[in-house]
Amino acid sequence: MDSKPVTSGKARSTVGLVRVAIAVALLQAIFVLAYVLPGRDAQPHDLPVAVVGSTAVAAQVGARLEKEDFRVVEAGDAAAARRLILDREVYGALLLDGRRPGALTASAASIGASQVVTALAASAGVPAEQIEDVVPLTANDSRGVAFTLLALPLVITSVLGAQLALLLLGGRISLRTRVLSIAGVAAAAGLSTATIVGPWFEIVPGNFLAEAGLLALAVAGLLLVSGGLIRLLGPAGLGASFFLFLVIGNPASGATSAPELIPAPWQQIGALMPPGSLVTALRDVAYFDGAALAKPVLALIATVLLGIALEVAAERRNSARSNSKEEVQDVHARH
Repeated sequence: MDSKPVTSGKARSTVGLVRVAIAVALLQAIFVLAYVLPGRDAQPHDLPVAVVGSTAVAAQVGARLEKEDFRVVEAGDAAAARRLILDREVYGALLLDGRRPGALTASAASIGASQVVTALAASAGVPAEQIEDVVPLTANDSRGVAFTLLALPLVITSVLGAQLALLLLGGRISLRTRVLSIAGVAAAAGLSTATIVGPWFEIVPGNFLAEAGLLALAVAGLLLVSGGLIRLLGPAGLGASFFLFLVIGNPASGATSAPELIPAPWQQIGALMPPGSLVTALRDVAYFDGAALAKPVLALIATVLLGIALEVAAERRNSARSNSKEEVQDVHARH
């Protein structure tokens, strides 16, 4: 008599375990693909480099480099090439205008790009002692690990923080209060993170307040977009936020190499998302006196504006639902 329910229960448990196993395996496969695909083709994709030399030499070298997917920028002399690097217009330069060739790199811009330029210099016959690192990384982060890892904890804590705020506060606070609260949290996060990577461990040099502001802007965007998606989509919004920023944004950021060393469309996507735009902006401030800062800052601001728009949409929808419920209750009360 009791064997059927027991057997049925075991069958349901087995089916449930199989479903969980498939879901976990699928999720792992998605994560692995998202993190492996941007890095599997780690070679130049329109990587800008400067070439200094006579017209004939520059044309010959430039033609060869363009075939290898470099973007060649001609410079009149070594000083002009150095200026291009400091202005973040190129990652390095080949100096082929003298009897003894040389090269300029900038490891602070990207360790990966610096290695690529060094390899180019070697193939052009430049002696190792004639390769100068124009903008080296700080001694406390000589491999650039800080920039590689910095965005990941901010993404995770911001998305989870948005979910936690919704669980604790629900819809009890107004939109204005919610946005102001997020601004306060983001400011605190920016100051604390900048303190850790700046004065405490001295791994990110540069203007402390500017870097704190960039970090705060990134956290605000992550919190607002995640919060808006969660309020609009419910539990699916949490998954969408992690997918957007952790599965897509973080590996596409180019933090481990350079945006121009990852293929399309990852290069273009990463430049627009908080992990990529934050890392690029921090490099610009920390090592290049704010050169080329406009694009990543605009991307961070756009994320904040998108988050506010999502929060407004969620607020309006929830208000409309609340009004509809009240009208239904009034109708029932009259009858």
